[in-house]
Amino acid sequence: MAQDNKQKISDTTLSTAKIFVFGTILAAFFFIGLMMSLRPHVSVLEKRKLAEFPEITFLGVWNGTFFKDLDIWYSDTYPLREEMIAADKKVESAYGVRSEQIIAGKGDVPKKPDEIKPAEPEENLPDGTVRTIGEMRGPVYIANNCGYELYSFFEDVNLEFAQTMNNIYSRFRGVVDVYVMMVPTGAGVMLDKSVLDYLGTSDELAAVKFDYSKMDPGIKKVEVVETLRRHNAEYIYFHTDHHWTALGAYYAYREFCKVKGIEPHDIKDYETRELPGFLGSFYSESNQSPEIAANPDTVIAYIPKGTNKMTMINENNEREEYNVINDMTGASPSAYYLTFVMGDAPLCFTHNETLHDGSAVLVIKDSHGNAFIPWLVDHYEYVYWIDPRYTKNTISQMIRDYGIKDVIYEVGIYGASNPYMYGRYDQIGW
Repeated sequence: MAQDNKQKISDTTLSTAKIFVFGTILAAFFFIGLMMSLRPHVSVLEKRKLAEFPEITFLGVWNGTFFKDLDIWYSDTYPLREEMIAADKKVESAYGVRSEQIIAGKGDVPKKPDEIKPAEPEENLPDGTVRTIGEMRGPVYIANNCGYELYSFFEDVNLEFAQTMNNIYSRFRGVVDVYVMMVPTGAGVMLDKSVLDYLGTSDELAAVKFDYSKMDPGIKKVEVVETLRRHNAEYIYFHTDHHWTALGAYYAYREFCKVKGIEPHDIKDYETRELPGFLGSFYSESNQSPEIAANPDTVIAYIPKGTNKMTMINENNEREEYNVINDMTGASPSAYYLTFVMGDAPLCFTHNETLHDGSAVLVIKDSHGNAFIPWLVDHYEYVYWIDPRYTKNTISQMIRDYGIKDVIYEVGIYGASNPYMYGRYDQIGW
């Protein structure tokens, strides 16, 4: 009986200790959550502004939307949130084989960036098409430890995009040359048709050809999908991010030069800058997948010869001086894509003082354009670029103020299927 009582006391003491430890941990997390000064406002990893504290209104409290927004704000800005997600993934990876574990693919592991060089000559290029089946992690498809975003074509939406381009062209016919360059996703370039069919995603080359067929013949179309597919054994898309690399943008730049009728520069003539350890958008969107983390990228940039200086006009209409190719050493690895023109802004420009012909181009771009713009710097005295998501500038204003003669719409293929994006294209196209 005495032994039983001792055992009961021991069990009770252990339970009390567990409750105390658990309560202490909960209290610690609670007080950390109350420390407003520690709450972040921007996620560098996810490249976005975090939720703001909701405005307190009688209607919001009455219908419950205030409390819903408060819950989103609390979880979105909780201190150490990203570190806790990373720790959770490390613990999860110790579980062993799981039913939802991503299959890295049975083919060859992708080569390291420094092992992949631009192909020369053009004939008999190696085939880098991915034919193995991976799995989804959130919105990211992963195969061979590389992430991909999947595209779906909707005819009515893409017709609206094509019509938007036609409307813009008709407004400036005879005043400027209008170019359209639709940028495919890495999946549209790298994945085999059998894999795309298996995933139920659309053929991006067919989508681009459809859109171009609906545009006015006077619009100068730059088709880059087939070229990129021919070079898909090279390092033309990042493994951990949805953007193309500078090399991928270089092959698109060569296609632009063909359409414009100018001679592209040889990539071998450029000074390069390399920054290893990049973990991009696919890493955050896949909840910091360990498979993606195991295959980090190297950002390789090519410095323009005419000038590497650029000016940014920020959202507060303030001038900021940066480089076209920036040294991001010491920055967070998730921010390394800022190497290219320091990211997205309302208005930026370069002045190449080695040219004196008054040539000026306006690039209306999404973030894919950041790696494309550096290739234009040596061909124009002035290169201007605006991001339709942030700018208040219009084409007519830019023509009047800066003597623009070429307008390039650089459009990620998702932009052609996004009413907000092509709506913004139309708004600035006046």
